[in-house]
Amino acid sequence: MKLKKSLAVIATVCLASTLTTGFGLKDLAKEIKPDTDKCEKSSNKSDCKRKENLKTAAKVAAVGIAAKIIYDMVIDYRSKKVEDEDKVAEAYKSKFKNLPATAEVVAYESNLRPGQVVKPGEPVLLVSRVQVVPGKDGAAVLVQEKISIFDNEDPNKVIKSLVKNVSGASQKGGTYENEFSFTLPVGMPQGVYPIQTAVLLNEKETSTEKNEMQVVLQVMQDGRYLIALAN
Repeated sequence: MKLKKSLAVIATVCLASTLTTGFGLKDLAKEIKPDTDKCEKSSNKSDCKRKENLKTAAKVAAVGIAAKIIYDMVIDYRSKKVEDEDKVAEAYKSKFKNLPATAEVVAYESNLRPGQVVKPGEPVLLVSRVQVVPGKDGAAVLVQEKISIFDNEDPNKVIKSLVKNVSGASQKGGTYENEFSFTLPVGMPQGVYPIQTAVLLNEKETSTEKNEMQVVLQVMQDGRYLIALAN
């Protein structure tokens, strides 16, 4: 019982520490081992090793908690058509004379609101606008949008991804205004998280946009923000 209680206390302290020292999610991929080598010169080796094992177990628990809160984060999505397919087609033909052979993305942009600097516990919006022109073949086109949030230290590691339907049951082109919305969970490690959005036509990725989300601990009244640096 005493051991379990000690482990719980150390886990809590360790988790709090990781959230103020720039602890990165890429540590999930590391093999975390106790630093028992320093116990060789200790007067009580067994007690020293026991404490190091407890610290290691607590760190593993803290990393697991950080990963889970991000994995469980809910991302909502809304999409609204602002221009019909025919209007987009007319504008395209006035410029290029003929429609493309198959449907194409002719314009796409996305950005974060209220800005790139965000705090855990506050809502975040990623708004986008996509314009899809139909093809000469007249085939239906499924328009989707994908959001991918990457690790704050490993830009190649996706920690959260979601694909949503833009065109709905109509499966037609046109101009759409979309919105991903989510609230960063309290306890999310700070750092810069790359975000990539992409348009998919008939489940094939075409256009992409990249943004960066800077998660900070505290934003000052004058607009400055505090970031604790990694050890």
